[in-house]
Amino acid sequence: GGMRVLMSALKDADAGGYTGSTPDFADLEGLIEEATAAGVEVNANLMIAAEGTPSTRLTSAVFRIVQECLTNAIRYGTKHPIVVLIAASPSAGVFVDVINQVAPDTVPGQGSRSGLPGMTERAQSIGGELSVVEHNGFWRVIAQLPWSEK
Repeated sequence: GGMRVLMSALKDADAGGYTGSTPDFADLEGLIEEATAAGVEVNANLMIAAEGTPSTRLTSAVFRIVQECLTNAIRYGTKHPIVVLIAASPSAGVFVDVINQVAPDTVPGQGSRSGLPGMTERAQSIGGELSVVEHNGFWRVIAQLPWSEK
């Protein structure tokens, strides 16, 4: 099955290198399934336009951002479901919105934010922006990325 290939690709990604191709939007489902397998409930809504081929830098940025958010949620989260919303189209660009609750004893800045500067830089490197909002124990990562580079 295609799923096994995906999982091995994801494992390679953890090792720092992709053996196969750059992750694309289809790989996000595998990422979400992995988080689910790790015991986290994910409410994912992926609205990806059928037309147009996004740049590999875009798809890998989206992939890494979601991966980082899910990793943080697994590490610091609660049993509260993670909400992952991705809307992508050539005309509107890509919106990524991830919301998760963090355990009250998580000390902000202690590892939990380690991936955030990287995510922000990645978003900015392709002309997008990313911000993190913290409110009453909930973390929300919001990114807006252009479909194609300027």
